[in-house]
Formats: sequence, C-alpha cells, structure tokens
Amino acid sequence: IRIMKNIFKAGLISVMLVVSSCNEKVVLDNTGSVSLELSEFIDTYITKAEGDVNTDLFKVLLVGQNGNSFSSEWYMKDVPSVIDNLPSGDYKVLVNSHEEEPDAAFDSPVYAGETEVFSVEVGKVSPVKVVCSIQNLKITVNPSQSFLNELTVYAITITNGKGTLSWTNDPNMTGTNVTNDITKAGYFSVAPLDITITGYREVSQKSAKWEGKISSPNARDHYDVSI
Repeated sequence: IRIMKNIFKAGLISVMLVVSSCNEKVVLDNTGSVSLELSEFIDTYITKAEGDVNTDLFKVLLVGQNGNSFSSEWYMKDVPSVIDNLPSGDYKVLVNSHEEEPDAAFDSPVYAGETEVFSVEVGKVSPVKVVCSIQNLKITVNPSQSFLNELTVYAITITNGKGTLSWTNDPNMTGTNVTNDITKAGYFSVAPLDITITGYREVSQKSAKWEGKISSPNARDHYDVSI
C-alpha cells in the first residue's frame, strides 16, 4: 500500500465587493450602499471523477459588526448587484458552500471564506475581497488492475471517526457513503484517518486485511492511496 500526499494547487474562489456611495439614489440619512461583484476561479486540481464546482448555491452573508445589528444573506446566484440603504458602520462578509460541512462525502469539496471587518461610509468606495478555500481534505484510491482482477470481493474503507466512506464491489454493502465507482473522490472533515482494506479470493478461499493511518492531515491535503 502506498499513500502519496499532494497539496491542492488552488481551488480558490474570489468574491469582489465594492462598497459604493449613494449618488443619484434616494436614501435614508446616514446610510450607504454595497455593490457586489462576484467572480469565481477554480483551478485544474479537479480530478477526472469530478466536474466544475457549482458556486450558485454558495451562501453569502453580510453581517454587521461592533454594535451594527444588520444581517442579510443570499445564495450567490441571487446576490443583488447593489444593496441600498445600509446603515453606515462596520460589516463582515462570509461565504460558505455548505449549510453544514459533511464529515464524509463523495465528490463534495467544502469552500469557505470571510473578510476582515470593513466600514460602509456614505460617499466613499471601499473594495472588499473574499477568498474562499477548501476546508476539507481529499482522498482518492487507486487499486491496481491485478487487485481488482484477483479479488472476488474487496472493500476499501476510510473513516475520520465522524464519517465513513467505502469503495467496494460487495453487493451487500450499500448506502450513500458506499460506492462501487473506484474513481470517486472522497472528502473528509479534517481529523486523523483510519484506512482498512479487506479482500477475499474465492478461487483459493483466502482472505486478507490491511490497516493503516494518516495521523496529521490538514485542510486542502490530497492523499492518493495506491493498492
């Protein structure tokens, strides 16, 4: 068993926000406007098992800070081009691809990012940028062709203690966290990973088991398990 570690080359999403003045608009006293210009960038780290990341349903939250009680959120596809009549004061923008990060899921990178605190002031323009990066870690499995040919039944199971994913040809193993598609990438929230590989060869009626561990993974790590 060989485990190779890679670091994602990118996988960043840039969100540009321009805090603008209220020229030629009827506004309340002591208010400003926010114009949001959203741009996305996904690099080619995406593997053959995955397509482009759909950012339309990323959540964008604009929330007041330091005593400012304003709060509003949108899906990225619904963010207005201009948000008028914002109370002047301090704000932060947070972006997240998931309502809740899954502990383990196939083909499910989690993106998140937030700005520093910035101010909305009438008559001034303040550009703000959010960079969203991958929060979980990625696993791909690459069993050799002889492994696949020789074994009547096999299972490659990985867990971080919170969620478990299995790649298998065993028809008795089913569920959303089980796949017979060996090319699917698994994504896990960051925690030590336990790997268990089992196989049974019917022609010789022999079975085997291997156990391993990845002790200190980080967000944006990519581990390739070659068998």
